[in-house]
Amino acid sequence: MYFLDLLFFTILIGSTTADDFQYKNVVLGVVLAPETIPIGVIQDVDIERELKDLIYRTANSPPPAALANANQIASGNGDYTSNNVTRAANITIFQFELDDNLDKVVEISILFTLAGCAETHELNQRVTRFVGPVVHVAFTEPGCPRLDRNSAITVPLTWFQFNADLLQLFTDVRNDRSLPKWQDAVVIYDIHSKNGPRDIQAIVQAFGSNMEFDEVALSLFTVDSMSVKLSFSDQIEDVLAKYRGSSPTKFIVVTDFEKINFVLVTAKRKKMLNVMKQWLFVASESPDNDFRWDFVTDSIINDGVNVAFLTNSSNNYTDRPDHLFCHTEALLSLLTDTVETLAAWEFSLFLQVSDEEWEIIKPTREDRVKNITETMTDQLGDLVLGKCDKNCSTWNVEAGEYGIYGKQVFEVGWWNPVTGLRMTDDLFPHVTGGFRGRKILVTSMHFPPWQIISRPDPEHDTNTTYSGLMFEVLSHMGKNLNFTFTVLEPPEGEAWGTIQPDGRWNGMMRLVIENPHVVLGAAAFTVIPERSLYINFTEVLEREAYAFMVNRPVELSRVLLFAEPFSIEVWLCIIATVIVVAPILNIIHCMSYYYKYYKKVNERGLFKLKNCYWYLYGALLQQGGTHLPEAISGRLLIGFWWLFVIVSVTTYSGNLVAFLTFPKIENPVNSIEDVINHRGVSSWGFMSGSVIEDHLKRASDPKMKILYKNAARHPAFNNTVLEAIKKRDHAYIDWKITLMTVMRDAFKVTGYCDYILGQETIFEEKIALAVPRGSPYLPVFNKEIKEMLQTGLIKKWKSRYWPQKDKCSSTSGLATSDSNRTVKLGDMQGSFYLLFMGFFIALVILAGEVFIYKRRKKRMINSIQIIVGSNKNAQFWQQKRYPFLQ
Repeated sequence: MYFLDLLFFTILIGSTTADDFQYKNVVLGVVLAPETIPIGVIQDVDIERELKDLIYRTANSPPPAALANANQIASGNGDYTSNNVTRAANITIFQFELDDNLDKVVEISILFTLAGCAETHELNQRVTRFVGPVVHVAFTEPGCPRLDRNSAITVPLTWFQFNADLLQLFTDVRNDRSLPKWQDAVVIYDIHSKNGPRDIQAIVQAFGSNMEFDEVALSLFTVDSMSVKLSFSDQIEDVLAKYRGSSPTKFIVVTDFEKINFVLVTAKRKKMLNVMKQWLFVASESPDNDFRWDFVTDSIINDGVNVAFLTNSSNNYTDRPDHLFCHTEALLSLLTDTVETLAAWEFSLFLQVSDEEWEIIKPTREDRVKNITETMTDQLGDLVLGKCDKNCSTWNVEAGEYGIYGKQVFEVGWWNPVTGLRMTDDLFPHVTGGFRGRKILVTSMHFPPWQIISRPDPEHDTNTTYSGLMFEVLSHMGKNLNFTFTVLEPPEGEAWGTIQPDGRWNGMMRLVIENPHVVLGAAAFTVIPERSLYINFTEVLEREAYAFMVNRPVELSRVLLFAEPFSIEVWLCIIATVIVVAPILNIIHCMSYYYKYYKKVNERGLFKLKNCYWYLYGALLQQGGTHLPEAISGRLLIGFWWLFVIVSVTTYSGNLVAFLTFPKIENPVNSIEDVINHRGVSSWGFMSGSVIEDHLKRASDPKMKILYKNAARHPAFNNTVLEAIKKRDHAYIDWKITLMTVMRDAFKVTGYCDYILGQETIFEEKIALAVPRGSPYLPVFNKEIKEMLQTGLIKKWKSRYWPQKDKCSSTSGLATSDSNRTVKLGDMQGSFYLLFMGFFIALVILAGEVFIYKRRKKRMINSIQIIVGSNKNAQFWQQKRYPFLQ
């Protein structure tokens, strides 16, 4: 054969290391232990003997002498002629027992076993640990978890036990993890269904196996579809009444096809078909050829409904051992063909590369095991089932879905004993796949920073972008729940929505309530009782308070800033203190006997009253003076004066810094009382249909009633409102964060801080998303929102969209609280004015001094001239002493 030629070349070029799985030396280990399988017919001695002969006969094809010699040389020994070893073409068969020591077993490449479940798994682990990965073909008892599909083909012996196929089906479903997070379940079975009792026995046995599975607690309930005392629907309703609104939330219903609709209708009437419940229906009989799921798709499947169906498309119970022989022969033939195909492929690859390249790219033992298993699995269904089980027991796995293709019941997998469970989708698509790629309809509107809708082309919706906190939340849920969205905006002028005279809502409220296609209100809805009567709210995302925005008041003139730290009364007291203390200091200084005793009395220093005034004035300026008292009495008075000066100057300096940092505002609007009393504002208003309107309408506070009665209702917060605030002293009431966003945007455009917020807030509200009343997705949305809050995603998105603190972030009482505020010329103008005033006074006094001096000089000259003129020696006076008389 061509395969043997290929094998000969593989021997010459292949590695001879023991840990390499080479096609030149494929060893098939055979373990037959039918006594470990609890099926009586399998334990027959004749079956074991016939099966052994079949294995040897199927693989028996003597190789040419050259190949046999080459194999012996390559292996390094010639023991393969012993009683336990038989050379068969390219495969060496080696039979051993379960309890044999693997140290004495030839290196195994492929393992064929017939044994019980525990023995099969234990042997697989032992062989894998000892020689590495092997291709394992295992025949075992029904209800046994299958071995790893990457290295094994497990065939349960379901032909010898009635309803063993259902036992193995549920075992495979659990082994495939197709029942996510099932910890408990309610099993309802009809005792008059075709295989009801046997089906229940198989299901309980499958869930009772704890081998590699999480435990599932089952609650069993029987119903009688043939009962004349109580209808089938009433029996189902009695069972469901025990679990309405509580766990468990998983249900398995075993009944006939025609009874499935009754169960679904009852469950729908009891509101047990929702996103938190999972229903698995098992029908053991085969449906009619023209059977369709129209009733389920038309009346049952809806948002949040999780239903799945296991239906038997054939019924095959045959207690015949020839099934075992047929499958064994087919699997071994498929195995030899697969080895030959892969060996030919490797040989062709070897011829195309150098020896060094081959050492790098040649498949490892794990690769060869996986390749053989995958190749066999791909052909297993057509070859084995076509040859041995033309009427094999086959089950269809179907699921209900409301997804991108609408409402449907579609096939998500199939099952038969040989190939096992093959899933093409999830058993409960909405549990694991959310909305299944649907494009859901949501309602929202432009309301920054909560919702930001940007349209480059206002006349078309193309390239529209959605951002803001609420769309970040929506996009994150879309990724986790597998949906996209389309935004439906409310009609212009309606916004959030208000109750109309006819009792209906308008705006987004109406869309959520009346539009059956709207799944979610993706906007910052305020949670209030009136809305809760018509819609449901998700978990609270944020709490927000109302404030009012007014035109930024003009700062007061800072010409007299140097005088503002002290009131007029304080300044007058300081002046009066200087006036009073100076004479007291002069009196104490002059009356002190210290100066008389030491004869230091004179007409200088503090003995003059004017010098006392100058000293006290200089002390106030922290300059002191040249004249200091020497007597203790005078020193005590001066010491306490300096304490007074230190306290006064320190207080003055601190207040002056505060006045520089926080300039005063002309007529600031700080409170609601200022608004309603028209202090700084001429009018006020809020958005029509907003929640603040309802709050003020229900308020009992007289101030709030006045605020509601005289307020203007604006259809939208637009440029018209901003102009009214800026030019007509209008006050606008809205969420504080919304007003801060408007202030930020206006500052970016104009570069000026034209608006300011009042200090007082009005109400604090809870913000959440809105869903239609009775929406099945509310628990799912709540779970996602809780995770976003706990992981800090909401805080992260707020830092992205919320206005950051800037020069316009102040409230009306203060201009700014920036500690690094720059002192401008306007802040210092009063100081310059004071300096100029000092210059002016000094010039005036200087002019007075010159005037007085000249006047005195003229008077003195006149007096001297009179004296000189009456003296005979006038010439002497003129030349010697008074030359100015010449």
